[in-house]
Amino acid sequence: PQRLGTLPAVVSGRLMKIAEVDQYQFMVKQSGLVSLDLYARRIGSKFHGVLAVYDQAGQRVADVADTEGLDVDLSFPARAGEIYTAKLHDLDFRGNRAYVYRLGFHRGPRVVTMIPAAVQRGKNQRLEFSGIGLVSGEKQRESVQADVAGQAGTKAASFSYPLQTSAGVVPVALPLSDVLE
Repeated sequence: PQRLGTLPAVVSGRLMKIAEVDQYQFMVKQSGLVSLDLYARRIGSKFHGVLAVYDQAGQRVADVADTEGLDVDLSFPARAGEIYTAKLHDLDFRGNRAYVYRLGFHRGPRVVTMIPAAVQRGKNQRLEFSGIGLVSGEKQRESVQADVAGQAGTKAASFSYPLQTSAGVVPVALPLSDVLE
């Protein structure tokens, strides 16, 4: 496996051969949530990723399979000082030079959804964010609310918002809209 430095980290790779399994090892200094986010379909690759994380004893601690072509992500509680191995392969164990991906590793909570789904430009709105560990930092689905000011005077499609949670700051890409969602 390729060893990663401190998290957050992002790796780019390619599943070139049939039955290829790419592997990445990492360790966290503090116990808490770790999330992995696969970008394959979102960047034009046509494979269905299967992502699994194993502890240093070889026991699977988390896994997910992309059976719908939507890319995958997962979160799991990591223990300080333990070495984890993330393994990625195609659902059908296919390989191809076009099977490129980006795999992100980060510590802390993860936002999964928000309501409304976009922020109106130039308006202040109260948003509800739902995700993993947003309140407690534990592996459970939780929600928080925040007042967000939609950036005025920009034609950008989105902006980065630092969501403050009791478990840490979570950067969230918020889509901007000219109309109320």
